[in-house]
Amino acid sequence: MLRTDELMRTLSRADGMEELSGYSFFPTAEANCSAFLQSMLAGRGMTPATLIERSLISRPYVYQMLSGERLPGRDIALRIAFSLALTLEETQQLLRAAQRGELYPKVYRDACLIHCLNAGMSLADANEYLQAHGQEPLL
Repeated sequence: MLRTDELMRTLSRADGMEELSGYSFFPTAEANCSAFLQSMLAGRGMTPATLIERSLISRPYVYQMLSGERLPGRDIALRIAFSLALTLEETQQLLRAAQRGELYPKVYRDACLIHCLNAGMSLADANEYLQAHGQEPLL
């Protein structure tokens, strides 16, 4: 990634933006999400295999997310959050990194998920809670 002063010099010399097409100005969303997921795994002393086992997400999908090839869908990101026992704030960070809508308390399903995260529920318990309240489970 270019430093700001380097980018300013490059922009001042460029005839058009097409000359800058090869530059990476900002980390991509995939890179941000990948870095966040790797950080959360390391911080919890977990391996990708453990995440796969706990979240019931396919091995290729998990490795694609960790390598930055793919962003998780919203429910996949939430399954990861429960599998890693993320806090509500960490879950919101994950959803932002994945470019998915944050949990919004005025949406009933999201309010249920917020409650489950705050209560420290497992993925299985959160699914049961969602179903008991007439909401679509994460699995």
